[in-house]
Amino acid sequence: MSLKYFTQKIGPAHYVLPRTGTMKVDAHAFFSEELFARTDESMWQQLSAAASYEGVLGAYLMPDAHQGYGVPVGCVVVTEDTIIQAGSGYDISCGVLYMKVPGLTAEHVADWDRRARWIAEVERRVATGVGSGRPKLMPRFSHRKADEILRYGAKALGVSANLCERQYIEVDDSVDPTKIERAYAKVVPQLGSVGGGNHFIEMQVDQESGEVWVMI
Repeated sequence: MSLKYFTQKIGPAHYVLPRTGTMKVDAHAFFSEELFARTDESMWQQLSAAASYEGVLGAYLMPDAHQGYGVPVGCVVVTEDTIIQAGSGYDISCGVLYMKVPGLTAEHVADWDRRARWIAEVERRVATGVGSGRPKLMPRFSHRKADEILRYGAKALGVSANLCERQYIEVDDSVDPTKIERAYAKVVPQLGSVGGGNHFIEMQVDQESGEVWVMI
């Protein structure tokens, strides 16, 4: 049975996948008709799986949802007494950062050649994509510094503790970051990179104010 076409539209941009099979609750999705038409069956199968965990109270798809690892990316699962590790997948601590660029306006970046130079400067400093090499200007980290970052987050790089969420996430001194050798071997080469998949660095312009922003 196609779960996508078992889904019912119940309001503007609001769809519901009725409880079926092993699902514990109905699952809700928030899509325009155009976005709904472009969704894949595999994502709906993952939504059904997300609504089937023990302790699930609700499962929801946001407008940017798409197939992920175990559960859809852009899926919100509400649980009681249950932690669903699959919700993190390979993107633990993945999020969006938004930074306003002081003194830069839409006029400064209107020229394509100038934007192309900006892209080139970013790529000289940040590794992007799976298997990409280390750019010439990308910072290099020692294993000692990498260990400090794993334990203390951005504070290990001199960022004010008031700006770091890690101060609220304690790491016990007994934790051995080298315990999983394959994972630890990737820390230093990947530290400071964007990563693969749908990760990006993007310049944006506020159409109303003309302010320039960078989204990571």
